[in-house]
Amino acid sequence: MLTGRIAFKLQQCIRPAADRGWRPFGGIGWDGPVPGSLQGILTLGALTYPVIFGGSPVDGFRVDNRRACPNAHDFHQTRQSGVQTKKRGVVKQHNYVIQRECSKLLRKFKYVPPASDMAKNIVRETLDYYHNMLRVESNLSPRNGAAMLVRVAKFAQSSSLHDYIIETQQPFLGGVCKMTNGRLFALRPQEVSNVVWALGELGPGILDVRMGSGTIRNLYDKAMRQASDWKVLEKVRCADLALLVIGIAKLEVEDIDWAMEEITATIIRKLVKFKDPDLPGLLGGLAYMGWRDTKVLLPAIAVECKKRVGRFQSQDLAKLLWAFAVLEFRDIQHLLWITTTQTLPHLREVQPQEIVKIVWAYDHLHYYPGESCLAKMSRLMAPNVKKLVASDIAHTLQAFANMGLEEKMVVDSVCDCIIRNQIEGGLSTRDAAVLGWSLAVLDALDKRVFVSLRKPLAEFDPETLPEKHKVDVYRFCLHLQVFRPQLADMVSTDSMAACQGAWIEQVSEWEPPGLASEVGPIMEVLGFSWMEKETIGDGLMAVSSARRGDLTLAVEIVTPPNCYVTYMPSEKPHTAGSFLWRERLLMALGWRVLRVDGGAWEDMANDQEREAYLKERIQPLVGLTVEGGVDGQDTLLDQPEAA
Repeated sequence: MLTGRIAFKLQQCIRPAADRGWRPFGGIGWDGPVPGSLQGILTLGALTYPVIFGGSPVDGFRVDNRRACPNAHDFHQTRQSGVQTKKRGVVKQHNYVIQRECSKLLRKFKYVPPASDMAKNIVRETLDYYHNMLRVESNLSPRNGAAMLVRVAKFAQSSSLHDYIIETQQPFLGGVCKMTNGRLFALRPQEVSNVVWALGELGPGILDVRMGSGTIRNLYDKAMRQASDWKVLEKVRCADLALLVIGIAKLEVEDIDWAMEEITATIIRKLVKFKDPDLPGLLGGLAYMGWRDTKVLLPAIAVECKKRVGRFQSQDLAKLLWAFAVLEFRDIQHLLWITTTQTLPHLREVQPQEIVKIVWAYDHLHYYPGESCLAKMSRLMAPNVKKLVASDIAHTLQAFANMGLEEKMVVDSVCDCIIRNQIEGGLSTRDAAVLGWSLAVLDALDKRVFVSLRKPLAEFDPETLPEKHKVDVYRFCLHLQVFRPQLADMVSTDSMAACQGAWIEQVSEWEPPGLASEVGPIMEVLGFSWMEKETIGDGLMAVSSARRGDLTLAVEIVTPPNCYVTYMPSEKPHTAGSFLWRERLLMALGWRVLRVDGGAWEDMANDQEREAYLKERIQPLVGLTVEGGVDGQDTLLDQPEAA
């Protein structure tokens, strides 16, 4: 239902219009109270058009351009600072400005489901009215077109109907962009950046829409040439500069380096002037674009974030961590420490999507926040699993598995959703494989869960599945084959065979850590024959190996990214769950695993200390019998630890 205040104000607008005899848009009557149902929202959307808009006759109803409805003016004047101008006591209201306010009003109806038929009706009615304005108004300027394009983009953003708008409104979009393109030089700098943002928000498909004799790509190219001029950039506000970066990123246009170099220089000069909410958006745009300036730009943003870290909201911190992780920039120790010690203790205010970003960022930044922090995020996320899409659940659970989560509340919640088929949008092949492997590492993969995961694993097209997704599928199938043969018999051999090539190709690209060149000579001094890279199991794995008589060792060196650092005094560095799984797999295949701590190795003063260290680590492996997994359990946590 509409709130009483909004309903009252709309009544004030509608009833005077009915008294004047204006015919409503679409022929809907004025009688009755202001509707409050979902159908009534559409009616309100239609009824407000002839009341609020001034201008030439549109669709047969009369509008007095010299005298706007006083109540309509009262309704908007508190929200339109500087928009309306009074001249000789007459309020002049421009069509595009009032339509902007109407769009804001419609977006406030939170209970209209995004991408629903009702949202489509609202979008269609609004954009049809826009199109009518373009046909009948001769005094609309490029500024009007730019503002109209921005409002359409925000309308698409609020309704999640980007593709629908591009598919059904191409004549309108082409007309708006043609009007804007005609005198683009007349726009203010921030308006040019907003045009680029609007095109990006509508999606890459907007560039191929016809615009006169060309396409909207012509408008984009012209706007980018103007926006990348340093004289223009100096006049752009920081908030609009962030929007410009976001728009460029979302359009996914290649060969943008020529513009980004000047934009980057401007960002660095203006960085201290950015407001707190603008920095996460700016960094998010750089992450979407993949612009990794690790020499100047990212260090400067990290320093600025460090100064303001106490002023960021939880959603801003989550977005910052996510963006730094995507850009693989890890020199943010202070930011990680603050989020762990000051933000995460107050996690009751953090939304599920923010927890997903934080956990994923910790995993990709190779940072271990401690078991207590992981347990708290697990408990907060557990009741909200149903609100997340499958990919978010899979990636978060994989991050928890890599960081060694011991608190199993979120694991139980995920298993329950899988069994009951309550995951939003269903499971893709990759999501099922990642979830299955993560649950196996966390020792939570039972037969009921596996049966629910089996269908998406069996029903996929190897020709369309990306190579990195095939790697995830094969890793899970390999785990089942080695540790859970009874469950492996329930998976089609075709699935494993179709993905084996991608796995073998990834194994062939494996390179040993840099310390392997230092470990090898010491192993040779101890009488071992050393091979820095050896492919075993018909290409299934690659290891650094050492042999002496009957003793054959797989030497695994623990360095980042296999070792997660921590900045908590009470915590120790953590070995990644994927690395532990690799060790267990080698043991199951009959290898003895010699684990070398890279940090301890670098701290040793000379080769004598390193030789003594290796002797101590090798001694427990002499005569050790290593057996494979036992069917019925994963045995990842039960097998002998690597020496």
